[in-house]
Amino acid sequence: MIYRQFGKTGLQMSVLTFGAMRSMQTWNNRELIHIPEQSQLNLEAILEKAFSHGINHIETAHGYGSSEQQLGLALSKHKRKDYLLQTKVSPYEDPEQFRHRFLDSLRLLKTEYVDMLAIHGINNFKSLWHSCRKGGCLEMARKLQKEGRVNHIGFSGHGPCDVIMEA
Repeated sequence: MIYRQFGKTGLQMSVLTFGAMRSMQTWNNRELIHIPEQSQLNLEAILEKAFSHGINHIETAHGYGSSEQQLGLALSKHKRKDYLLQTKVSPYEDPEQFRHRFLDSLRLLKTEYVDMLAIHGINNFKSLWHSCRKGGCLEMARKLQKEGRVNHIGFSGHGPCDVIMEA
């Protein structure tokens, strides 16, 4: 596997990523008891294959249905230092809601911290404002970073170029 430094983070990341958006059983958050055993086993087998090929970056999001619950179970069988974990949380008008969603992600992923947190879906100027205004979600993400729950902060989006450039 080829590894490259991820931006200014200093992290050595595989050039291929295990993106978990489609790894979930359902788009709805569900208790693991409602996830068919074979679905969970399939996810774990794919994750094992990714690790065996040197993929070390696991990416998911709070909005990816049962992905975080299922990954939490699968990743609990591995040493936390052996992979880079990224999740994403959408910006909210109330940064406390952003914090709540992020802490829920940690609980579902069965981890104390993530290597990378992306403020997810900066697709318009309103979501950018919720993120970057004084007291907004970026400020809350920085607080989570100071608490040791987040190592690096970024953003993601599918918005128009002017919004992305402003971000």
